[in-house]
Amino acid sequence: MKKILILLLFITFPSWSITQLSLWHSWKENQALWLKIAQEFNNSHPNIKLKVSAFDHEEMKLAIIKSGFKLKSTDMVVMPSDWLGYQNLMQFSAIPKEVINKNVNANILKQSYFYGKIRGIPLFQGNHLLFMYNKSLVKTPVISWQELIDQKEFWLKQKITPLAINYNEMYWFLPFISAFGGFPVHGDKITLNTPETIKALQFYKYLADISVVNKQCNYQCVSTDFYQGKFAYSMAGAWAYKAAKNALGDKLGIALFPKLKQHDFKPLRGNLILAFPKNKFNGLKHDALLKFSRFIQQQKYQQIMFEQGTVFPVNDTVMNNILTHANSDLKLSFKQFNQSDNMPASTSITAIWNGMGKGFSLYMHDQLNAADAVKYMQRSVEHQQELLDRKFD
Repeated sequence: MKKILILLLFITFPSWSITQLSLWHSWKENQALWLKIAQEFNNSHPNIKLKVSAFDHEEMKLAIIKSGFKLKSTDMVVMPSDWLGYQNLMQFSAIPKEVINKNVNANILKQSYFYGKIRGIPLFQGNHLLFMYNKSLVKTPVISWQELIDQKEFWLKQKITPLAINYNEMYWFLPFISAFGGFPVHGDKITLNTPETIKALQFYKYLADISVVNKQCNYQCVSTDFYQGKFAYSMAGAWAYKAAKNALGDKLGIALFPKLKQHDFKPLRGNLILAFPKNKFNGLKHDALLKFSRFIQQQKYQQIMFEQGTVFPVNDTVMNNILTHANSDLKLSFKQFNQSDNMPASTSITAIWNGMGKGFSLYMHDQLNAADAVKYMQRSVEHQQELLDRKFD
């Protein structure tokens, strides 16, 4: 009788034998895709249940940082590879190379190394900015920033702002430093206190002062407001291409970024990776996490991610096939991707995101001059890097 009762308990409560997995991502506009992936994984793995949670980008970063100070955290996170700079806090698992799909491009995999070990499985690439324009307003896109400045009165008279830009986000500002010949980091060294950063700040503020851009602009400007014809051009993420195409249809145009004083304007680029906080990959759920790692790297999902998110696969076989059949927009996006700057996986670039904002804001509000602002940025970012480099026992 006792054996029958035990058997009935296991039949009634099968969840006792199910491994629960959780995954966080900030690809909120494609949550439906991730729910589909989770459903298909769960259907094919009855002893595992995957739950997917979507966050806003900054919200997820904060959640990851907070979970670093707690005993529990999510099992998996899909995140930009440069967030590996949180390694000392988050203790992302070292991943054996044999777990990585053999068709993943070797140069892409290099960006998943931190402290000499692979800390994330590359899923896709291409989170660079694109120079979009509304074809119903713009007949021929500008090829220089000076040309855009020269046209501002034409647009302003029509109550149209020339360019939508997420003005106070550093991801949008940093390419201007590159356009003046600088870069915010060199390896693990912070290189903000330079003449190039000063020139970039001054030019960026000048664009706002003459109303080429709007200082108050945020994500809504580069998306919804641009789709509604309030802006002629938009600096928007490649990840938002599908939404822009759905909104504007044939009216959506894409061009290479205009040159700045004969220099190429290079947005940043990086990979999105699957990482395992708190060394979860090597813990009690290892077998289930390994199964999902292999599942998500299938060519099928590389193709689906491209079709629904317009991000580039990391699988060379899939990527080569896509490029063979690419339309003009995709070819131009890929060309811009190749003319972008890599974001290294280091504490230096992570510290940039955490430490630049205050100095930037002080300059934009005329509380510091440009030279003092970049000194402030340098000190602030170096302090952030010291915190990130600190080992946690």
